[in-house]
Amino acid sequence: MLKHRAIRLSLKDRIRDMLLSPDVATGWAAFNIYNESQFRAAQAGSFTPVFPFVYIMDSYILPVAQRLDKQYPQVVIEIETYRSRPFEIGNRSGRDVTAWVHVFGKDRGQRDDLGSYIVDYIGNSLPIKDYSAANPSGVVVDNALFDDEKVAKDMYTPRLEQEVSGSLLMGWTRCEIGFMPKA
Repeated sequence: MLKHRAIRLSLKDRIRDMLLSPDVATGWAAFNIYNESQFRAAQAGSFTPVFPFVYIMDSYILPVAQRLDKQYPQVVIEIETYRSRPFEIGNRSGRDVTAWVHVFGKDRGQRDDLGSYIVDYIGNSLPIKDYSAANPSGVVVDNALFDDEKVAKDMYTPRLEQEVSGSLLMGWTRCEIGFMPKA
């Protein structure tokens, strides 16, 4: 499997696990986790998610114009940049990765809660898995250290709300997480 894809899927697994078993300090209950096909079925009206729920996807999907009160909570994993960074002469292994985790909520409160939860509780390292037909849930092959700084940026701020009302982007935060896996 391509390393880039394995890294993206590993981050998706980490966030899924965080939401399935939230840190006790948050007081949150476990989320029902749904995927892209279930997201599309819900948009078409053929699937009804069970609360509390969130859709986790590893491919960027533009938000669809919809009523804000009907907007589905989504966490979308996107690898914004990655660089090959050799750790020693002659060794072509090593990457410097910047991941964006787009968080969409039905309102600012839901967006803020999910975004800050990811940034605050993602931890210090990410198990990088190798996925194959024999091991579709992945086998850990590396442990990448997260950068100390993790950033959550509200993409739709109160200042913009004065300009545009009723926009579906109101519930959008982008979390930026950097890390360096060996693979």
